[in-house]
Amino acid sequence: MNILFIGFSLRSNAGGIERYLSTILKQLKKRGFTIFVYVMHDADQDPDFIYLNNEVKKIKFFDRFLLGFRIGNHLRKKGIKIDLFFCGHILLFNRSELISRSIGVKYDLFVYGIDCWGNRFREPLHQMKSLRKVISISSFTTEQVRKQEFGGEIIYFPPLVENLPERIQHNISHDKIILLTVARLDPNEMYKGHDAVIKSLKSVQKHFSNFEYWIVGRGKDMDRLKTLANELDLENEVKFFGFVDDVKLAEIYEQADIFIMPSRVSLDPNKLEGEGFGIVFTEAALYEKALIGPDTGGSVDIIDHNINGLACDPTNTEQIATCILTLVNDPALRKRLGENARNKVLNQFTINQFDQYFNPILQ
Repeated sequence: MNILFIGFSLRSNAGGIERYLSTILKQLKKRGFTIFVYVMHDADQDPDFIYLNNEVKKIKFFDRFLLGFRIGNHLRKKGIKIDLFFCGHILLFNRSELISRSIGVKYDLFVYGIDCWGNRFREPLHQMKSLRKVISISSFTTEQVRKQEFGGEIIYFPPLVENLPERIQHNISHDKIILLTVARLDPNEMYKGHDAVIKSLKSVQKHFSNFEYWIVGRGKDMDRLKTLANELDLENEVKFFGFVDDVKLAEIYEQADIFIMPSRVSLDPNKLEGEGFGIVFTEAALYEKALIGPDTGGSVDIIDHNINGLACDPTNTEQIATCILTLVNDPALRKRLGENARNKVLNQFTINQFDQYFNPILQ
């Protein structure tokens, strides 16, 4: 069976969406599918995929209108029959429409978060004549698409963890409670909630001072967060690690006691923001970390309040502080929530569940 994918990128080291799509296509390759791809941005090419970019060269200024026809014509001339067609981003639906008309195969559209929240799905919906199914990364995103009057089939397909930790170390010797956030420090993604955590730590400090807040990730927002920590006299408690490799990241996850990322959500069409899913929560859960996250957005698929973590209003720093203190003061609760978090991920969000999520797409 031949699969066609059109998207912006498949570089697995580029970001969460790229890793998500690359993982899905690589699993399909392992299952015997032939994967044809056309990507708008990648220079490096993955040997698992057949890149149509090599033969359908980009033509500046014209590709917005002609690229879809050119890809479709190329496939027809080569006698390549496409059985399943994926559009990797709603911004590429126009090109996918043209390809569909050319090859006679409808496409399935991947949706994630702010790409389709607000009115961003409703506005082009009447133009998506060849749309077959929508593949949604989370329940929250599914709900947002439904609210925009889409009456077709939506397939739930969350990100799946491939590499499980080889070991989990318990009772690592350190004399402080370690709070951890792993996320890019991008000025365009300030909704991740690093600043809210830092602000909440002033309240935490009144009741418990033996803690550190570790921030892993790089980006231009680091200076703002460092300034905030300094203004609140927390420069000794807030530690910035920048980018770390996978080995170091595993060590950091093991040393942490609590994983926290109170990502804010806004459905204001003029300021859409929020987690489409929050795969770092699943990564932390595999290390049996108790989770603190928002009570809205894509990560609610992962966090069950008082079962495997604590959910809070991400705009309320006092609520965040209360969640932190609850876990700081109750080691048994931290342990129980962490164990439950790992069990949920193992049962629902690993590559072992791939076929159960993918099979409905084939139907």
